[in-house]
Amino acid sequence: FVKSAESMPELKQSIAQARAQLKSSPLALDLDKDIFGWLDGEFAIASVSGKPEGILAQTQGLAPLLIFQTTNRPAGESLMKKLDDFVTKSGGQVSKKDVGGVSVIEWSVPGAPGAIISHGWNQQDMLFMTASPIVSLFVPKPATAIDADANFKAVVGTLPTSNVGYFYIDGDRTWKIAQTFLPPNEKTPVEVKAMFDSIRGLGVTAAYPTPNSAEVEAVLALKKGGK
Repeated sequence: FVKSAESMPELKQSIAQARAQLKSSPLALDLDKDIFGWLDGEFAIASVSGKPEGILAQTQGLAPLLIFQTTNRPAGESLMKKLDDFVTKSGGQVSKKDVGGVSVIEWSVPGAPGAIISHGWNQQDMLFMTASPIVSLFVPKPATAIDADANFKAVVGTLPTSNVGYFYIDGDRTWKIAQTFLPPNEKTPVEVKAMFDSIRGLGVTAAYPTPNSAEVEAVLALKKGGK
């Protein structure tokens, strides 16, 4: 990533600024060593739906989930230890608990309804970081992995496999969650409901066939007969 940025002036400048800001921050992190140095595998960013309680009461249960794969676990553990120490020095509390045989670190702050952030290694080479209330939904492993989900396979299965990753939205689940944010007495227009009810899912992927070109492909999968 850093090498590729050398040919992109704006990105190169942004990385240089990030280096300086992290170095001068209270954490005094080295961007290349502490972060880029171990992020050498795949990664995933997802939104997970849990119970709308505790710190998730204001988000209707939605919580972000970050997962990073690495071949250099010691370096990843070193970064997380620095973050744990920073939380402690800033007045927060760092504790450890066992979730299905996985050691999970939790961050808490005074006044918060329970732990707010958790991190740990649910696989030997996989680091996760997320809101504490949803950890049990995927640790030690999710009830259904996304790559085993029939809808996911049907949508992304039509996209090129030579790519830099996937962006995926499940139509039914997303619409169900979106409706929880609507005012209780507000009725969704029939046309809008019909449109969202017809969408099975959205999949997007990108590829870089040459250093100077990019290709993006998307598929909007619709339900057959509204089912």
